[in-house]
Amino acid sequence: MLETQKLIKVFGFRPILRSVDLSVVPGECLILFGANGAGKTTLLRILATPSRPPGGSVSVAGRSLPARQPPCVV
Repeated sequence: MLETQKLIKVFGFRPILRSVDLSVVPGECLILFGANGAGKTTLLRILATPSRPPGGSVSVAGRSLPARQPPCVV
């Protein structure tokens, strides 16, 4: 199962994903389509974990993905 709740992502001051709620259960297929710059790749990067969202929650197979870590100050 794949689930997102109130998922957001911004680049600078530009919102890319705005409060995305998504639920895909086993056996279902998901198709993402939209114009260039709509956030399709950004959503997939968050679900695959190379990118972390600044807000919202993501769970894959019942496990929550870690939230965004604050920057490390040295």
